[in-house]
Amino acid sequence: MGPFDYYVYSNSLVDTMKQLDEVPLKAVGDSWVRLGDVGKAVDSSAVQYNIVRVGGQKSTYVPIMKQGGDTNTIAVVDGVRELIKHLYDVPANLKATLLFDQSVFVKEAINTVMHEGLIGLVLTGIMILLFLGNVRATGAVLLSIPLSAFATVVILKLMGPRSTP
Repeated sequence: MGPFDYYVYSNSLVDTMKQLDEVPLKAVGDSWVRLGDVGKAVDSSAVQYNIVRVGGQKSTYVPIMKQGGDTNTIAVVDGVRELIKHLYDVPANLKATLLFDQSVFVKEAINTVMHEGLIGLVLTGIMILLFLGNVRATGAVLLSIPLSAFATVVILKLMGPRSTP
């Protein structure tokens, strides 16, 4: 509509545009404001705003996004990779590939956290050994840090995912 694109979410399907005009949007008193009261539903083709090219070849770009805070990015990407392997009834010249993989960044972040945690553990042990000169205290710290991290992960796993209101 002019310079604006409106996204209308509908959880049901209609057969005709006339039926879509009858979809209620809001209750005002005892009556409903219907889509046909504020606009007109028309069946039209989408205006193409861009052209996607991959390696110079015309392509179709289908973004797949995970929903919700309790979904696992790595599991979603692995699932999409598996589904791509099992596509059927597609033209022979169709090549389905992943162009952007967010799980690479998630995996790298996990590796970085593990690496930095290990460096922190070693440096903490060296500092305690240097300043206290006590091997027993150093050993206690070197055992307590990983155990406390492990206990935290176990408690978080037992609590399960939390959804925000």
